[in-house]
This record gives sequence, structure tokens and C-alpha cells, in this order.
Amino acid sequence: MAQKTSLIKIRDFLHEEGYKAQIFEDTIVNSAASGFRFQIQPYRDSIQFRCFIATNSDENINEIFTNKINGLYRFIKTYIDNDGDIVVESDWWFDLEKSDCGNIFSNAIGLWDLGLSTIARQLRQARKGEIDEEPSED
Repeated sequence: MAQKTSLIKIRDFLHEEGYKAQIFEDTIVNSAASGFRFQIQPYRDSIQFRCFIATNSDENINEIFTNKINGLYRFIKTYIDNDGDIVVESDWWFDLEKSDCGNIFSNAIGLWDLGLSTIARQLRQARKGEIDEEPSED
């Protein structure tokens, strides 16, 4: 499937799920969830969700924080980039030509949104000097 067609399908899926979405530079789709902007990029038979979260150098946000998130939440991966910011990613095998891909996308965006909201909660706690050992149910 052509890149542009894939981007249009992803944008339309986001709209169907109630998200704002915009194709950017014919390579990614930009959107937002849980207070964070994110992007989705198709690649072969997969899509990658990616979010960059800016941190300040005086915050105690480091590899300990991202490793804890990675240990608690397996469907997303976090790491610190060269600027000290948090990068959140989630990769999904995703065949945009299959008839049931809308249902799969709905599940993927639901888990992605859940992951971002969880990171937002953990980030607020970490900025206060507290990090949960276990995921909370709220």
C-alpha cells in the first residue's frame, strides 16, 4: 500500500476513534492523547506510535524512571534521548489492507492512550519525588 494511502487510513481511523489527526510532511500522522502530542508512522506491515516528553534538567527523570515504566507496562517502551527527554514508543504489526484492521487499530490506540495516561500519572508522581512500585487502577 502506498505511503500516502496508509497515512490517510491512519488519520481516518484516528478520527473514527474521536482523536484529532493531521498528516505531516507525507511521512507521519500527528495526534494527541492524555495531554501529550504523538505521531504514528507506518513502516512496511507495521505502525509505530511515538511520543516525545520534554523534561527539565533539574527534574529527577532518568533511566531509573524509564526502566520502571518498562518493567510495569510491557506494551510501551520508554527511554531517554540525547537531550534528556523521554521517548515513548509502541510498535504494532498492522496490515492496513486487511478488512479487520479498524478493530485492531481501535485496540492499539486504546492501549497507547492508556499507556500515555499511565506515564502522565507516573511522571507527576516522579516530579514530586514519588514513583509507584505497582500500577494503580485509577
